[in-house]
Amino acid sequence: GYSGNTNTIRLILFSNAKVDGLKFGDGASGNDDFIIDQGGVFINASNAASGTTYISRASSSDTFRVKNGGKYVHVTGRSFATPFPSSNSFFESGSTAEFNIRGGGSASLAISGRNFGNYVVSADSSSPGRIVYSVIGTSDWSIDNLIVKTKFNVNLNASSGIIGNITIIQDTLIISHNARPINVTGNNINIYSGGVFDVYREIKFSGTSTQTISGAGIIRIDSMTINNSNGVNLEVSVIDTNLIFTNGKLTTGANTIKVVGSVSGAGS
Repeated sequence: GYSGNTNTIRLILFSNAKVDGLKFGDGASGNDDFIIDQGGVFINASNAASGTTYISRASSSDTFRVKNGGKYVHVTGRSFATPFPSSNSFFESGSTAEFNIRGGGSASLAISGRNFGNYVVSADSSSPGRIVYSVIGTSDWSIDNLIVKTKFNVNLNASSGIIGNITIIQDTLIISHNARPINVTGNNINIYSGGVFDVYREIKFSGTSTQTISGAGIIRIDSMTINNSNGVNLEVSVIDTNLIFTNGKLTTGANTIKVVGSVSGAGS
């Protein structure tokens, strides 16, 4: 890709063999080896058998990079883990990484220790009982915009991290237990759930402008921390939470918040 133009490359691997979907690199350090530039879209639809690598490198020195305005799309009907190399993979602010699971597949997307621009998890199949499983890992990470579009569970089993804006369009999302909170810094948190949006950990709203939580459905949060001097507006109902005030206020409007634990740090 290049500025002002859109180029799309679609890689389709029909083989069921245990072969790499894509292999790149020259074994030399100090340069980027696989680059998706602004306006570039690389769609990896390799359907390699389970246990293979969807993107692999000639050596650990080789670098995979998606630049601002570039987009990497992984489309597969097979279960997989870590479609891109676990190290030397860079997603610049403004880039997009999208993972679309079809058929009966499931995904384990390790993004530990990495920063992402737009991070999309989607499933366009209605196969019953299938779970899209997203593992974030044990090191700090950041996502500018998290977008989830699926009717199936997405489990963010995460270490401490930062998410900017969040858009959830699905039935259920589970964020698992962990001792460290997830910081949400974006101004727009949009949750369109046909059921309950479950967060089994602390979510800390730490924006610098007023943050708004909107959408449809109900949110269940283990612990909800308000740490924004400009405040947080609640346009959906929250249940079964602990409520912690570090800075700023929570405006509920006509919506309800059900505290089953405690309220701490609140002033007048």
